[in-house]
Amino acid sequence: MKIPNLFIIGSPKCGTTSLANWLNNHPQIFMSKRKEPEFFCDDLRITKYRINKSSYMNLFASSNPQHIWRGEASTHYLFSKVACKKILEFSKSPKFIVIIRNPVDLVYSLYNQRIFDGLEHIETFEKAWSLNNERENNNFLIKDYITGSLLNYGKMGLLGDQLERFFSLVHESDRLVLTLDDIKENPKLVFERIISFLDIDKYKMDSFPIYNKSSVVRSKIYRNIFHKLIDLKGLLGIKKTIGIGNFLTQINSIVKKPEPLSVNTIHMLKQFFKNDINNIENLLNRNLSHWK
Repeated sequence: MKIPNLFIIGSPKCGTTSLANWLNNHPQIFMSKRKEPEFFCDDLRITKYRINKSSYMNLFASSNPQHIWRGEASTHYLFSKVACKKILEFSKSPKFIVIIRNPVDLVYSLYNQRIFDGLEHIETFEKAWSLNNERENNNFLIKDYITGSLLNYGKMGLLGDQLERFFSLVHESDRLVLTLDDIKENPKLVFERIISFLDIDKYKMDSFPIYNKSSVVRSKIYRNIFHKLIDLKGLLGIKKTIGIGNFLTQINSIVKKPEPLSVNTIHMLKQFFKNDINNIENLLNRNLSHWK
């Protein structure tokens, strides 16, 4: 059985899509074509229909003996309280890669992604932030199947707490924590670090394209129709995909940066995350003062 043994576990909006695509170029790495199966997140629900074990294992069926590492990228595994433990029970000697970023930037980017995906309906980030506690209690949700804490942006941004739990489960030799700053500054060096971490042959990458750039929808009506078709597919138990959904999403998207947050909101977020960033600094033994 071709069991996955490489997991990019988060965080959301931290460059995981780009990294997964880069790693897939290496002849000794096989990355699942499906991004974010979230199979091990038994305590969270972000899609209406959860992938079953048979479908999950099929994601790796086309890997071959040359692939030392069979991987997938699910950005909510780090946030989940059970995912990493379940991965350790399921996979033999797995390796974990984590990417984090300044939580102020993360939560605003995540809010805009939730808007794009049709999972968030609150018109402003500030209003959505004020509902964090309500969301934790599964109130003010546009989709009744989503776990409310996934829209609690304060909780989602507490990366120090999440890393602390993760570190208690996974040995230092089996984990690699990167920052989005690292990737932006020198993607080649980051790629080489990962190859060394995985102890596989060196591989030259000529370029490092960026995937999943910040986008907005052209039409919310068309987006909602696409999502209803996806729900219908899940309801009918149709597993085969030919990429039409991805194509329709692409043509209904415009790459565009969101409007910047106000100075007051940024200050509020920095104060909120200050202690957690201190915790991250201690865990990683690195200076992150530019996040504060």
